[in-house]
Amino acid sequence: MTSSLQYGLTGPMFSSDAMRAVFSDHSCVQRMLDVEAALARAEGQHGVIPAAAVAPIVAACDAARIDLRSLAQAAASAGNLAIPLIKQLTAGVAQVDPEAAKYVHWGATSQDVIDTGLVLQLRDALQLIDTDSVSYTHLRAHETRH
Repeated sequence: MTSSLQYGLTGPMFSSDAMRAVFSDHSCVQRMLDVEAALARAEGQHGVIPAAAVAPIVAACDAARIDLRSLAQAAASAGNLAIPLIKQLTAGVAQVDPEAAKYVHWGATSQDVIDTGLVLQLRDALQLIDTDSVSYTHLRAHETRH
């Protein structure tokens, strides 16, 4: 799960620290967990899952609680990150509330979590690009005046 933007020889020439953070392993996992938390909130609000299941699920959606090394190893055999991530998330919820653990990832597919997590990362990246573009435009305008 190492990105060439993080450790490649040319990565630092073409990417900022902020952009590397957006596409870091931690951020990738956190954004998928953000999807799971939003799913639980929405489903709880609309009665799809018990309201009591929402808080334990949301509380467990913290990438700092995920073992990234074992996630990477499990993803190799699972074929994607979502399957082993959801297993770790479910296990974490089960430690606190076994009943709530039954409702982790309720009604979603692994691909839903992967795709939506990536879209959240891309949104963050576009915000950085937009900010950098505005800064560059102001710099060019200043340069032109002087």
